Amino acid sequence: MFCYFIQKRGYLDNDLNYLQNKLKEVKQKEGKNVFYSFYRDFLLQLFHQGLGQPQKTRKLTVDLGNIPYLDGGLFDVHVLERQFDEIKIRDDAFERIFNFFDQWNWHLDTSVEASGRDINPDVIGYIFEKYINDRAAMGAYYTREDITDYIGKNTIIPFLFDKVKREYPKAFKSDGYLWTFLKESGDTYIYDAVKKGVYKASNGSSPKKIEDQNIPENIAIGLDTQRPELLDRRKAWNIKTPEEYALPTEIWRETIGRWKRYFEVKKKIANGEVTGINDFITYNLNIRQFIQDILENTDDPDLIRHFYKAIHTIVGLEINL
Repeated sequence: MFCYFIQKRGYLDNDLNYLQNKLKEVKQKEGKNVFYSFYRDFLLQLFHQGLGQPQKTRKLTVDLGNIPYLDGGLFDVHVLERQFDEIKIRDDAFERIFNFFDQWNWHLDTSVEASGRDINPDVIGYIFEKYINDRAAMGAYYTREDITDYIGKNTIIPFLFDKVKREYPKAFKSDGYLWTFLKESGDTYIYDAVKKGVYKASNGSSPKKIEDQNIPENIAIGLDTQRPELLDRRKAWNIKTPEEYALPTEIWRETIGRWKRYFEVKKKIANGEVTGINDFITYNLNIRQFIQDILENTDDPDLIRHFYKAIHTIVGLEINL
Protein backbone atom coordinates (compact mmCIF):
# COMPACT_ATOMS: atom_id res chain seq x y z
CA MET A 1 0.00 0.00 0.00
CA PHE A 2 2.81 2.39 0.88
CA CYS A 3 4.51 1.68 -2.44
CA TYR A 4 1.30 2.61 -4.24
CA PHE A 5 1.49 6.09 -2.71
CA ILE A 6 5.08 6.68 -3.73
CA GLN A 7 4.73 5.18 -7.21
CA LYS A 8 1.77 7.46 -7.94
CA ARG A 9 4.04 10.39 -7.07
CA GLY A 10 6.74 9.13 -9.45
CA TYR A 11 9.20 8.21 -6.70
CA LEU A 12 9.74 4.67 -8.02
CA ASP A 13 11.90 5.13 -11.13
CA ASN A 14 9.52 7.91 -12.25
CA ASP A 15 7.02 5.18 -13.22
CA LEU A 16 3.42 5.73 -12.08
CA ASN A 17 2.73 2.01 -12.64
CA TYR A 18 6.05 0.73 -11.37
CA LEU A 19 4.82 -2.41 -9.57
CA GLN A 20 2.55 -3.55 -12.38
CA ASN A 21 5.24 -2.98 -15.01
CA LYS A 22 7.88 -4.80 -12.97
CA LEU A 23 5.52 -7.73 -12.56
CA LYS A 24 5.11 -7.90 -16.35
CA GLU A 25 8.90 -7.68 -16.86
CA VAL A 26 9.60 -10.50 -14.43
CA LYS A 27 6.94 -12.74 -15.97
CA GLN A 28 8.36 -12.18 -19.45
CA LYS A 29 11.88 -12.88 -18.27
CA GLU A 30 11.29 -15.89 -16.02
CA GLY A 31 8.05 -17.31 -17.35
CA LYS A 32 4.70 -17.19 -15.60
CA ASN A 33 4.99 -18.46 -12.02
CA VAL A 34 8.37 -20.03 -12.67
CA PHE A 35 10.12 -20.11 -9.27
CA TYR A 36 7.40 -17.72 -8.03
CA SER A 37 9.72 -15.08 -9.37
CA PHE A 38 7.96 -11.76 -8.68
CA TYR A 39 7.81 -12.18 -4.92
CA ARG A 40 11.08 -13.98 -4.28
CA ASP A 41 13.27 -12.58 -7.05
CA PHE A 42 11.98 -9.01 -7.25
CA LEU A 43 9.69 -7.83 -4.44
CA LEU A 44 11.92 -8.98 -1.57
CA GLN A 45 14.88 -7.19 -3.14
CA LEU A 46 12.79 -4.05 -3.70
CA PHE A 47 11.80 -3.97 -0.03
CA HIS A 48 14.92 -5.13 1.80
CA GLN A 49 17.80 -4.22 -0.53
CA GLY A 50 16.17 -1.32 -2.38
CA LEU A 51 13.87 0.84 -0.30
CA GLY A 52 15.32 -0.45 2.95
CA GLN A 53 19.03 0.15 2.20
CA PRO A 54 21.15 3.17 1.19
CA GLN A 55 22.33 2.96 -2.41
CA LYS A 56 25.97 2.33 -1.43
CA THR A 57 25.12 -0.81 0.55
CA ARG A 58 22.57 -2.40 -1.79
CA LYS A 59 23.27 -5.95 -3.02
CA LEU A 60 21.04 -6.42 -6.04
CA THR A 61 20.63 -9.11 -8.66
CA VAL A 62 17.72 -7.34 -10.41
CA ASP A 63 17.35 -3.88 -11.93
CA LEU A 64 15.19 -1.80 -9.59
CA GLY A 65 15.77 1.46 -11.42
CA ASN A 66 16.05 4.77 -9.59
CA ILE A 67 14.36 4.29 -6.23
CA PRO A 68 14.89 6.14 -2.92
CA TYR A 69 16.18 4.86 0.41
CA LEU A 70 13.39 5.11 2.98
CA ASP A 71 14.66 4.77 6.53
CA GLY A 72 12.36 4.06 9.46
CA GLY A 73 12.06 0.28 9.54
CA LEU A 74 9.01 -0.15 7.31
CA PHE A 75 11.01 -2.26 4.85
CA ASP A 76 13.05 -4.28 7.36
CA VAL A 77 12.86 -8.07 7.20
CA HIS A 78 9.67 -9.08 8.99
CA VAL A 79 9.68 -11.66 11.78
CA LEU A 80 7.53 -13.96 9.61
CA GLU A 81 10.07 -13.72 6.80
CA ARG A 82 12.81 -14.78 9.21
CA GLN A 83 10.77 -17.63 10.62
CA PHE A 84 9.58 -18.86 7.20
CA ASP A 85 12.44 -17.89 4.92
CA GLU A 86 11.14 -19.87 1.94
CA ILE A 87 7.71 -18.28 1.66
CA LYS A 88 6.30 -18.54 -1.86
CA ILE A 89 3.49 -16.43 -3.31
CA ARG A 90 2.06 -16.96 -6.78
CA ASP A 91 2.29 -14.14 -9.32
CA ASP A 92 -1.46 -14.10 -9.89
CA ALA A 93 -1.97 -13.13 -6.22
CA PHE A 94 -0.20 -9.84 -6.94
CA GLU A 95 -2.15 -9.39 -10.16
CA ARG A 96 -5.37 -9.51 -8.13
CA ILE A 97 -3.97 -7.12 -5.51
CA PHE A 98 -2.82 -4.59 -8.11
CA ASN A 99 -6.12 -4.79 -9.99
CA PHE A 100 -7.92 -4.06 -6.73
CA PHE A 101 -5.61 -1.19 -5.79
CA ASP A 102 -6.07 0.35 -9.25
CA GLN A 103 -9.74 0.91 -8.45
CA TRP A 104 -8.78 3.61 -5.94
CA ASN A 105 -7.30 7.12 -6.15
CA TRP A 106 -3.96 7.28 -4.35
CA HIS A 107 -2.79 10.77 -3.40
CA LEU A 108 -0.92 12.60 -0.65
CA ASP A 109 -3.15 15.68 -0.63
CA THR A 110 -5.71 15.36 2.18
CA SER A 111 -7.55 18.49 0.95
CA VAL A 112 -8.73 16.86 -2.29
CA GLU A 113 -12.52 16.67 -2.43
CA ALA A 114 -13.58 13.16 -1.48
CA SER A 115 -14.99 10.97 -4.24
CA GLY A 116 -15.59 7.90 -2.11
CA ARG A 117 -12.64 6.08 -3.71
CA ASP A 118 -9.73 8.04 -2.27
CA ILE A 119 -6.79 6.67 -0.31
CA ASN A 120 -4.69 9.31 1.46
CA PRO A 121 -2.12 9.22 4.30
CA ASP A 122 -4.84 9.54 6.94
CA VAL A 123 -6.47 6.36 5.69
CA ILE A 124 -3.27 4.34 5.54
CA GLY A 125 -2.17 5.71 8.91
CA TYR A 126 -5.44 4.56 10.45
CA ILE A 127 -4.94 1.11 8.95
CA PHE A 128 -1.36 0.88 10.23
CA GLU A 129 -2.44 1.88 13.72
CA LYS A 130 -5.24 -0.70 13.82
CA TYR A 131 -2.87 -3.49 12.83
CA ILE A 132 -0.16 -2.69 15.39
CA ASN A 133 -0.37 -5.35 18.06
CA ASP A 134 -0.41 -4.21 21.71
CA ARG A 135 -0.14 -0.52 20.81
CA ALA A 136 -0.39 0.71 24.41
CA ALA A 137 2.52 -1.42 25.59
CA MET A 138 4.65 -0.44 22.62
CA GLY A 139 3.72 3.23 22.74
CA ALA A 140 3.10 2.93 19.00
CA TYR A 141 0.50 5.31 17.56
CA TYR A 142 -0.07 7.08 14.27
CA THR A 143 0.72 10.77 14.76
CA ARG A 144 -1.95 12.91 13.15
CA GLU A 145 -1.18 15.72 10.72
CA ASP A 146 -1.86 18.57 13.16
CA ILE A 147 0.77 17.24 15.57
CA THR A 148 3.41 16.58 12.93
CA ASP A 149 2.64 20.00 11.42
CA TYR A 150 3.26 21.69 14.77
CA ILE A 151 6.48 19.77 15.40
CA GLY A 152 7.76 20.31 11.86
CA LYS A 153 7.17 24.04 11.51
CA ASN A 154 8.45 24.85 15.01
CA THR A 155 11.73 23.00 14.48
CA ILE A 156 12.58 23.27 10.78
CA ILE A 157 11.70 26.95 10.33
CA PRO A 158 13.65 28.20 13.40
CA PHE A 159 16.63 26.12 12.22
CA LEU A 160 16.31 27.79 8.81
CA PHE A 161 16.16 31.28 10.36
CA ASP A 162 19.17 30.61 12.56
CA LYS A 163 21.17 29.42 9.55
CA VAL A 164 20.31 32.53 7.50
CA LYS A 165 20.98 34.81 10.49
CA ARG A 166 24.52 33.47 10.83
CA GLU A 167 25.25 34.20 7.18
CA TYR A 168 23.24 37.42 6.78
CA PRO A 169 22.78 39.11 10.21
CA LYS A 170 21.88 42.51 8.72
CA ALA A 171 18.17 41.71 8.30
CA PHE A 172 17.90 40.18 11.78
CA LYS A 173 18.85 43.24 13.83
CA SER A 174 16.19 44.41 16.26
CA ASP A 175 15.46 47.40 13.99
CA GLY A 176 16.03 45.41 10.78
CA TYR A 177 13.58 44.46 8.06
CA LEU A 178 12.17 41.27 9.60
CA TRP A 179 11.17 42.65 12.97
CA THR A 180 10.04 46.01 11.61
CA PHE A 181 7.78 44.09 9.23
CA LEU A 182 6.39 42.13 12.18
CA LYS A 183 5.93 45.24 14.34
CA GLU A 184 3.73 46.80 11.67
CA SER A 185 1.67 43.62 11.11
CA GLY A 186 -0.88 44.16 13.88
CA ASP A 187 -2.39 40.80 14.82
CA THR A 188 -1.79 39.15 11.42
CA TYR A 189 0.32 36.36 12.89
CA ILE A 190 -1.88 35.63 15.88
CA TYR A 191 -3.89 32.53 14.99
CA ASP A 192 -7.58 32.98 14.23
CA ALA A 193 -8.50 30.57 17.02
CA VAL A 194 -6.89 32.92 19.57
CA LYS A 195 -8.76 35.90 18.06
CA LYS A 196 -12.15 34.16 18.05
CA GLY A 197 -14.81 36.53 19.41
CA VAL A 198 -12.48 39.49 20.07
CA TYR A 199 -13.91 41.70 17.33
CA LYS A 200 -17.43 40.39 17.81
CA ALA A 201 -17.33 41.56 21.43
CA SER A 202 -15.98 44.95 20.38
CA ASN A 203 -18.57 45.47 17.62
CA GLY A 204 -15.99 45.06 14.87
CA SER A 205 -13.52 47.68 16.10
CA SER A 206 -9.88 47.07 17.05
CA PRO A 207 -9.81 47.16 20.88
CA LYS A 208 -6.47 47.74 22.62
CA LYS A 209 -7.39 45.98 25.85
CA ILE A 210 -10.01 43.61 27.13
CA GLU A 211 -11.82 46.31 29.13
CA ASP A 212 -12.68 48.07 25.84
CA GLN A 213 -14.90 45.22 24.76
CA ASN A 214 -18.65 45.00 25.06
CA ILE A 215 -18.60 42.10 27.55
CA PRO A 216 -21.82 41.21 29.43
CA GLU A 217 -22.01 43.04 32.76
CA ASN A 218 -22.12 39.85 34.85
CA ILE A 219 -18.80 38.86 33.25
CA ALA A 220 -17.17 42.31 33.17
CA ILE A 221 -17.56 42.79 36.96
CA GLY A 222 -14.96 40.06 37.43
CA LEU A 223 -12.21 41.74 35.40
CA ASP A 224 -10.89 44.01 38.16
CA THR A 225 -8.68 41.87 40.39
CA GLN A 226 -8.08 44.71 42.88
CA ARG A 227 -11.65 44.99 44.12
CA PRO A 228 -12.81 42.73 46.98
CA GLU A 229 -14.98 39.59 46.66
CA LEU A 230 -13.33 38.48 43.43
CA LEU A 231 -14.63 34.90 43.66
CA ASP A 232 -18.22 36.09 44.04
CA ARG A 233 -17.83 38.51 41.15
CA ARG A 234 -16.53 35.70 38.95
CA LYS A 235 -19.26 33.12 39.61
CA ALA A 236 -20.72 33.72 36.15
CA TRP A 237 -17.35 32.95 34.59
CA ASN A 238 -18.06 29.24 34.93
CA ILE A 239 -21.00 29.21 32.52
CA LYS A 240 -20.63 28.34 28.83
CA THR A 241 -19.62 31.23 26.59
CA PRO A 242 -22.06 32.04 23.73
CA GLU A 243 -21.00 30.45 20.45
CA GLU A 244 -20.25 33.74 18.67
CA TYR A 245 -17.48 34.47 21.19
CA ALA A 246 -16.20 31.02 22.07
CA LEU A 247 -14.15 28.13 20.85
CA PRO A 248 -15.92 24.76 21.24
CA THR A 249 -16.71 23.86 24.89
CA GLU A 250 -15.28 27.14 26.28
CA ILE A 251 -16.63 28.70 29.45
CA TRP A 252 -16.28 32.42 30.13
CA ARG A 253 -13.24 31.87 32.36
CA GLU A 254 -11.39 30.24 29.44
CA THR A 255 -12.61 32.81 26.93
CA ILE A 256 -11.44 35.75 29.07
CA GLY A 257 -8.08 34.04 29.59
CA ARG A 258 -7.67 33.54 25.84
CA TRP A 259 -8.62 37.15 25.10
CA LYS A 260 -6.16 38.44 27.70
CA ARG A 261 -3.43 36.39 26.04
CA TYR A 262 -4.41 37.90 22.68
CA PHE A 263 -4.05 41.50 23.95
CA GLU A 264 -0.76 40.72 25.72
CA VAL A 265 0.81 39.21 22.60
CA LYS A 266 -0.56 41.92 20.30
CA LYS A 267 0.94 44.59 22.57
CA LYS A 268 4.35 42.88 22.57
CA ILE A 269 4.32 42.79 18.75
CA ALA A 270 3.36 46.49 18.51
CA ASN A 271 6.04 47.46 21.04
CA GLY A 272 8.73 45.68 19.06
CA GLU A 273 9.36 43.14 21.83
CA VAL A 274 9.32 40.18 19.45
CA THR A 275 12.79 40.18 17.91
CA GLY A 276 13.69 36.51 17.65
CA ILE A 277 12.29 33.57 15.76
CA ASN A 278 12.01 31.52 18.95
CA ASP A 279 9.56 34.15 20.24
CA PHE A 280 7.15 32.88 17.60
CA ILE A 281 7.09 29.56 19.41
CA THR A 282 6.88 31.15 22.87
CA TYR A 283 3.89 33.29 21.89
CA ASN A 284 2.38 30.69 19.51
CA LEU A 285 2.49 32.88 16.41
CA ASN A 286 1.99 31.76 12.82
CA ILE A 287 5.62 31.16 11.97
CA ARG A 288 4.97 29.58 8.57
CA GLN A 289 2.85 32.46 7.28
CA PHE A 290 5.46 34.91 8.54
CA ILE A 291 8.31 33.41 6.53
CA GLN A 292 6.09 33.23 3.44
CA ASP A 293 5.13 36.90 3.75
CA ILE A 294 8.75 37.90 4.37
CA LEU A 295 9.93 36.24 1.17
CA GLU A 296 7.01 37.56 -0.89
CA ASN A 297 7.32 41.18 0.26
CA THR A 298 11.02 41.87 0.76
CA ASP A 299 12.93 44.05 -1.70
CA ASP A 300 16.25 42.63 -0.50
CA PRO A 301 17.52 40.09 -3.06
CA ASP A 302 20.34 39.04 -0.72
CA LEU A 303 17.83 38.00 1.93
CA ILE A 304 15.92 35.90 -0.59
CA ARG A 305 19.13 34.38 -1.87
CA HIS A 306 20.29 33.36 1.61
CA PHE A 307 16.90 31.88 2.51
CA TYR A 308 16.68 29.77 -0.62
CA LYS A 309 20.28 28.70 -0.32
CA ALA A 310 19.57 27.56 3.25
CA ILE A 311 16.41 25.72 2.17
CA HIS A 312 18.23 23.81 -0.54
CA THR A 313 21.07 23.00 1.83
CA ILE A 314 18.61 21.53 4.33
CA VAL A 315 16.98 19.27 1.74
CA GLY A 316 20.39 18.19 0.45
CA LEU A 317 20.49 19.98 -2.91
CA GLU A 318 23.33 22.04 -4.27
CA ILE A 319 22.46 25.17 -6.24
CA ASN A 320 24.20 28.26 -7.52
CA LEU A 321 22.55 31.55 -6.61
